[in-house]
Amino acid sequence: PTDGILGPSTVSALLGMLMGARNRLHWYGAPVSKDVFEIECTKRGVAYFQKQQKLEKTRRLDRQTVFRLHTATAKGAAAEGWGVQKAVKSTVSEIGGKRGELVIDMVSGRDKGGLADIETVHIDRFVSLVYGDRPRWLWHGKTRRSVADSFGSGDQELGSMFSSG
Repeated sequence: PTDGILGPSTVSALLGMLMGARNRLHWYGAPVSKDVFEIECTKRGVAYFQKQQKLEKTRRLDRQTVFRLHTATAKGAAAEGWGVQKAVKSTVSEIGGKRGELVIDMVSGRDKGGLADIETVHIDRFVSLVYGDRPRWLWHGKTRRSVADSFGSGDQELGSMFSSG
């Protein structure tokens, strides 16, 4: 990105990479929370992945871990959406026909992007795909919990998720 140190492209690229890593970890089967900013849970998921891949267990999204994560989840990222969601859609469609599709669309609320769609440098695309309490609050001002609860003590560790090497 060429929009400065914290321009919209840089912000969406960094946060998109973090949220995309969470999606990829979830697809791989690592125990991660829906909210990527629950740092301890995200670190636990990274450690799980590193252990499975026989990498040094740093609990950080270092270069080697991110590369291996992208390699291990390439098949899932190439698919158009989340596999389970498609299975539910086709099953409901078979049962209820056109109405079944309408029901599942109402239940899902919006079109979910694919596994890696959130990994973008386009801020508008990123904002449209954002999920979870804290990111939603950040972009839309919508949260279920109070801001003090959402941004608790563990958030100072966010920078420690990424290593400098």
